[in-house]
Amino acid sequence: MKNILARTTCLLSLSSICQAELTAVDDEFMEQASAQSGITIELAANVSASSVTYTDTDGYKNASGEAGRLILENVVLGGSEGGALDNVKIDIDVDANTGLVVHVGGTNMMAVYRGAAERMDFGLSVSEININDNFTVASDISITGNLGPTDVIIDNDSNISIESYFEITSGSLDVDIIGLGIENLTIGSNNAPIMTGKYSQDISDYQAYILDSLDSGELEYLESTYATEINDAQDAALVARADEIDAIADQAVADNQSTITASGVNAVNSTQGQQTIAAAGDAAVVNNAAVITGAGDTAVTNNATVITDAGNTAVVNNASVITDAGNSAVVNNAGVITDAGNTAVINNSGTITAVGDTAVADNAGVITTAGDTAVADSSTEIENAGNAAALLAFLTGNWGGIAAARTEAEEQRTEEIRTEAETETATAIRNDAESVVTAEIRNEAETTTSTQIRTDAELATETTIRNDAETSTETAIRDDAESVVENTIRDEAEEEAEEEVKSDAEAVAEATIRDEATSELISDIRKRTKTTVLTEYAQTDSLKGVKGMGFVSLSVGTEDTSYTDPHTLQRVNVKDALRIDINAMNLDISADLTMGSNAGVPAALGSIAVDDLDMSGSSITIFGL
Repeated sequence: MKNILARTTCLLSLSSICQAELTAVDDEFMEQASAQSGITIELAANVSASSVTYTDTDGYKNASGEAGRLILENVVLGGSEGGALDNVKIDIDVDANTGLVVHVGGTNMMAVYRGAAERMDFGLSVSEININDNFTVASDISITGNLGPTDVIIDNDSNISIESYFEITSGSLDVDIIGLGIENLTIGSNNAPIMTGKYSQDISDYQAYILDSLDSGELEYLESTYATEINDAQDAALVARADEIDAIADQAVADNQSTITASGVNAVNSTQGQQTIAAAGDAAVVNNAAVITGAGDTAVTNNATVITDAGNTAVVNNASVITDAGNSAVVNNAGVITDAGNTAVINNSGTITAVGDTAVADNAGVITTAGDTAVADSSTEIENAGNAAALLAFLTGNWGGIAAARTEAEEQRTEEIRTEAETETATAIRNDAESVVTAEIRNEAETTTSTQIRTDAELATETTIRNDAETSTETAIRDDAESVVENTIRDEAEEEAEEEVKSDAEAVAEATIRDEATSELISDIRKRTKTTVLTEYAQTDSLKGVKGMGFVSLSVGTEDTSYTDPHTLQRVNVKDALRIDINAMNLDISADLTMGSNAGVPAALGSIAVDDLDMSGSSITIFGL
């Protein structure tokens, strides 16, 4: 088929790759494509077989000659991650001159080129290859890879030519018969043969379309896939031109200093700014409560003398108040004082009586004198008492007892007068002595109680006055000290907050000015860099699914040949033997090797790599015996 058809098929699939929102191929390009007839097959194949057996019906004639079998167990062909071998489109055309032309490609060639989800990926597994069910030649065969464009032509002379691009991305198997393990098998090519082969023009046209699409901004897939690379390149470009950008920004800042300064001032004076500053001060005070209290305590300690002096001064200045408090307490407690005197007199009655007895004893002569004086002063009375007694004796006829009656009456009366005078004098002396002592005891008790009451009242008043004065002074000292420290802390915090508010506002204003001054330049740098990176990765990305594929070109046909039978030494002619010629090959092969095992774990043998494998010019002829 013509190259234009291949290009058209590729470009028609652009809209579905990797969820990118690409527009349809432009009309001008589509006009270059002409309608084609033929058969198109879209393939989705799930192939599995429990076994595939080749039987050599006559065996080896120099041995038993019995039929032998080569058996492939559990053969599965499908996608690389399970499921179907799909996304395959087969175009079949018949040309009068060329013959039968079969092209195998993808239903979405952009996906094939990019190696995206809709590529032609395949997986082949064989659990075991054995001979005659007796021994295993190989096992655990697993191959996954991707198919590229493949062309098969059967010409009018019955010759078959095959050209195919493919890669094996992962393969492994155990060659049990020799204990060899093959892991991480890859087959492809580092030379990107598809870029120089028959599809080079198609690829060139396809990449041109990709690059043309960059200007329209439609390659979201590339932008998403290479976002990191784009950002890194943009950052590097900005760093490279940092001096130029900074110079523009610096000049803009210099030209707008008044605006920046005004922004800081406005931020500080704003309601929000004032609230922020005040909150910072409040928080600092709360956070430094212990420091503030400590300052107050220190000030009180350092001013202990001042506080005491304040108390003393208050006491001195309020002496009359203190005295008045004592006087009032005495007046208010007169009953208590009197009760104290009475109680003291009662409690000292023995003492009082003893004082009276002593006074009587000490004044015995005075008492006797008082009796003598009273007797002398009452001589007439005594004489009258004698006369009355004598008269009574006379009248009663006791004439002989008149003298005795007189004497007895006079003595009795004398004794009565003496006793009465002495008793009266003794009582007066006792009463005076007891009265003096009683008064002294009462006065002393009342004085003591009164003094105590006065002292207590004055002391309480003095203490209250002193305490009030000292407390007031201490509070003032503490408040002053704490206020100073608190104000200092608050001022420092508010100054710092104000500076921060101002700095932040100025920084925002400066950043805005810098951004506005440099945004156009930065945008242009980022845009140009993005275009450069996308251009680079558009070409790389658009072919990452096929650039690593290997290439094989084969010719398959029949030929007549002959050979010499070693047993009969006769020449044997073979007609229509199968001949395969390798016309071109470009392959790289690598794998890791193991040999045997250690505790069930394969023992590493090493690795093998074959670069630029080319068997061009080689051929093989196959026929039966």
